[in-house]
Amino acid sequence: MVDIAAVYPGASAKRLPTQQLPNWLVRLAALRDPAIKLILPELGKRKNANNDKAIRVLGWAPRSNEAALVATRESLARLGLLKDSAKKAA
Repeated sequence: MVDIAAVYPGASAKRLPTQQLPNWLVRLAALRDPAIKLILPELGKRKNANNDKAIRVLGWAPRSNEAALVATRESLARLGLLKDSAKKAA
């Protein structure tokens, strides 16, 4: 989340979390919340994926991380899903 705040600074970025919950705390929370229990199998797993094949086979040109984050934030604001956005989702 710190990376996101660096890409899109401002009042919204000040509210972004800058720390990560430890696995033991997530496991403890899962005892009370069934929705959290669903993510327990993914705890501690490292996800390694890349887009090499899509670039090579399809000739795809992905957006930069910064451009994707800015577009996501703007889309959420347009939909009224951010606390500081004026428009509310219909």
